Amino acid sequence: MQSLQKVFARQLISSQRVVTVQFPSAGFAAKDAKEKSTGDEKNFINKQEQEILKNLLKKVSAQNKEAEAEKATRKTTELAELKKLFGDHKATFNDKLGNDLYDWKFN
Repeated sequence: MQSLQKVFARQLISSQRVVTVQFPSAGFAAKDAKEKSTGDEKNFINKQEQEILKNLLKKVSAQNKEAEAEKATRKTTELAELKKLFGDHKATFNDKLGNDLYDWKFN
């Protein structure tokens, strides 16, 4: 199915009389076809672009939240390991030193 879409897309690109739009599948919904057939193709394309951008924004924001949570977890884990290491060597550990070491190591 994807190879068929690629061939179809190449034909559309090669014929300079058609504006190409990437559809989710070869058999796109009748609603989309009806909306496109109204003559307001620019509005149709803009709606599709907005939907794609909204989904992309949701994915990126979810990934950012996961990365922030992972970063916080990593920092607490690293600081706990530092405290244990200092304790093993009978050295005094303070939080400022730990934070400075962490920032130096990962920045």
